[in-house]
Amino acid sequence: MSRDQKLLIVLTVLLFLGIGVLRGFGYDMGSAATSNLTKIHPSSYFILLITFFNSKKILKVAKAYHNSVWYGLLLIVLIFIYLAFTNNLTSVSFIIDTLLSPMLILLNFKLVSNEGKLKAQKLALNLILINSIMAIIERAINYNFLPITTTYGEVFRSTALLGHPLNNALITCVFILFTLLSKMKLLRKSIYLTIMLAALVCYGARGALYTSFAALVLLFVLPAYFSRGIYFRKLNKAALTFLVGAIVVAISYLIFFTPFGERLVQVSFFDDSAAVRVQSIDLIDWDNLSGYFFAKTQKEVDSMMYMEGVNIIENFFVGWILKFGIIIAVLLVVFYYRMFISTMVISKRIMRHLVIVLFFAAASTNNSLVTGTQVMSLFVLMFCSISNRSGSFESIKVNSNRN
Repeated sequence: MSRDQKLLIVLTVLLFLGIGVLRGFGYDMGSAATSNLTKIHPSSYFILLITFFNSKKILKVAKAYHNSVWYGLLLIVLIFIYLAFTNNLTSVSFIIDTLLSPMLILLNFKLVSNEGKLKAQKLALNLILINSIMAIIERAINYNFLPITTTYGEVFRSTALLGHPLNNALITCVFILFTLLSKMKLLRKSIYLTIMLAALVCYGARGALYTSFAALVLLFVLPAYFSRGIYFRKLNKAALTFLVGAIVVAISYLIFFTPFGERLVQVSFFDDSAAVRVQSIDLIDWDNLSGYFFAKTQKEVDSMMYMEGVNIIENFFVGWILKFGIIIAVLLVVFYYRMFISTMVISKRIMRHLVIVLFFAAASTNNSLVTGTQVMSLFVLMFCSISNRSGSFESIKVNSNRN
């Protein structure tokens, strides 16, 4: 195994170290951080260090990378300068963990051999399954193995390895999207999907759960019956119908007839939590957008949240508008969309669009992209920097000119 392959494996493991795990090593993040240094996730330090040592190699083969990555790096630099100039540079860890690290992963590992990428991909998939099983066990015994907070409401919610339930849910949703598009055998795919969907129930995450069921239909069920692709043509339609039906029945049973779905049943489709998401949108005066062109100070944001009765902004786009201003927020969304669509290894363009739209749809019901999270780094790892054309686990089909 080459040096870069080993580094990619180490990075993959680091990306799965949530707040609870890190706290066990004395590395307190978030509101519990006692030092500004620990507000940044260890995986970000690792990728920054790798980038420093690989800088000459990256610049030497600069043309091998899509222009969107370089535009993104320029945008991040401009954001730092703008926030520093306006005395609003209070989100350094968020910018590095959430926004910068995915680009650096692309730059450092895009050219790693398929063998190394395949190993990292398999490892990440195994880790999310371990994380999901851990979440299911936690919910079954009503005990968090790595507790991080007790402010999730009256109903128990799993935290597993990745920490916050919503962060867990959004990351799990990314792997559900990946599993739906992978070429693994039908029975294995069904087992993986059932485990991850059950974990979403344990996190009490409606947005990610609804998005995942929509993805099941759009990315797998409909293509299985109507696509002319070799993989889908070879699927046994009777077995497919049975297994998809079994998944739906199993998850529905968990929600409606076991304590696992207690929160989902209690809150239904609209409750105080859902109202908070609507109130988050109301933080923006959409009839007077000129007042949001530039970043708000934390004092202004706190005042707006107090006036609207909002404790947490659970919509990433609203959060980005308040943190950066609407101009930069729109540029960020456009940039990441372009970067994802241009670097994803999925051969069919419509599928690339669907994956990105579904990901952002789940994120819009979630506060993870407004905080420090590894979700976009994992999205890049699974969909953009990995391209497998051989091996027993043949994943997403790629174009011959995409690598």
